[in-house]
Amino acid sequence: MDIYTILSTIFRYSLLALGGIAALVPLYAAGFLIYKKVFHGTK
Repeated sequence: MDIYTILSTIFRYSLLALGGIAALVPLYAAGFLIYKKVFHGTK
């Protein structure tokens, strides 16, 4: 394997990981807001 193949593979999977994180952050924020508003969470 040459360095170009390795870097392109890393780049491809890093974009996939960033997309997954970008999808999970709003879900986490919505869950946190529901916890605070509906269940009156303090922690």
